[in-house]
Amino acid sequence: MIVILFALIASLNADAFDTTISFPRYTFDNTTQILTWDRTKTDNVVTVDWNAAPYPFGGPDADELNVFTKQGVSVTSETLAIKDYVTIPDDTYPRYKYRTSGVFEFHTAVLAAYYGLNVVPSDYYYTECGPYEYREETETHSEDPLQINPSDKPAFVVGINDVNCYGTIGGEIEQGEEQGLVDDHGQCRTNCVNGDPLEQGTYGKALLTYSGDELVNDEDKLKKLIAKFGPVSYFSAGMYVLYGWRTEEYSQTQFLRFGIVDEQLQFEDTIFRPMDSIRFAYSETFPEKIEAYNPVHSDPQGEQQCATDTVPTDGCFCTPENYPPLMPIRSQKDLWEKSEIVKLSAFE
Repeated sequence: MIVILFALIASLNADAFDTTISFPRYTFDNTTQILTWDRTKTDNVVTVDWNAAPYPFGGPDADELNVFTKQGVSVTSETLAIKDYVTIPDDTYPRYKYRTSGVFEFHTAVLAAYYGLNVVPSDYYYTECGPYEYREETETHSEDPLQINPSDKPAFVVGINDVNCYGTIGGEIEQGEEQGLVDDHGQCRTNCVNGDPLEQGTYGKALLTYSGDELVNDEDKLKKLIAKFGPVSYFSAGMYVLYGWRTEEYSQTQFLRFGIVDEQLQFEDTIFRPMDSIRFAYSETFPEKIEAYNPVHSDPQGEQQCATDTVPTDGCFCTPENYPPLMPIRSQKDLWEKSEIVKLSAFE
């Protein structure tokens, strides 16, 4: 009887200190826009022990850690690319939710930490091309797809597209007589605004995504999660991304976080508080640093660009030969002589 009792206690203690995270291995059909978790496959999840090395972003016992230094990215309120994209959309509900649920900042931080990319994720891409149905397949049955919003399942398998590729204007939607947010979205494009394939400006499809109710009830565990998985997105009277920590006098830990608050990008320190409803990513093989999509390299002669006075506002690059009216500041003669490619936004 005593042996059984001790065995039961040991089992309960083991369950209370489960140190593994299971990442679903989703697949995504970009034609049907269905996100699927096929649980009949033996490799349908990737289970990772956060309490064991390696810690790719730094040691959890370090006095300070910043996940962005892994790939050599400077991330501050002045350098982060999304600093000029903090206005909350007021046209469609999918875009509104993407920007208010913290997914926008989460995608931004993960791309910077894992790939060294300081880019602006396109909310139009994720809400026009992302998942609107979710299905789980088990040994006993295949569920009918459930309707979801793309932000409900912020899976990287969908891909995160650069705003320099997808642009800043979405597809057409039917606007009814009602006022406010429209619960609809435009049709997913097949190319960047300059004609390049979307894949050239899409990142992160190999990353796995955890989004759930994992309880973080002590700061040592939080440090290990950050050191293991990188940026951690969570809710605390607003959506924030934790990206490291520093140790102050008397060994007090200040965690580093940023978020968009009242349409302002804010970086600040915070003390530890228990949390749940968190998100983070994972790569089975840590990726190499990559270069961001650059439409100048893709279309150096401007052959696909400057057809109208609206195309350049989507991020294309213009030459005076293609669209002279868009060169109001520098002299036409100077541009002609140097055959210089100039981005319109430089003159806005």
